[in-house]
Amino acid sequence: MENTTIDKEYAEEVLSAANRYFCNGLYVKTDDIHPCGWDFIELAYFEDVDETPISLEDINDGIYYQHPYAGLTVLELLKTVGREGFCFEMSGVDRFE
Repeated sequence: MENTTIDKEYAEEVLSAANRYFCNGLYVKTDDIHPCGWDFIELAYFEDVDETPISLEDINDGIYYQHPYAGLTVLELLKTVGREGFCFEMSGVDRFE
């Protein structure tokens, strides 16, 4: 992938890959929230990256009462966590680069 910036085009490619190949979601770093340091964000019902906000129900099957990523769009989430702050597989081996 040639795009090196996290912009709408990049976020759309991440969303497409997550839904097409990787269980309809992403693992994102959450160092001080989840004991393993990662949370799963389900993206199966997202059609856009810059309008629909992530709800608490989309994060780890709704186990939280509050979460810093709730309310962010997919684009905002990716900008927040950065290119090294998410992966498709829990092992981190299949990072999207």
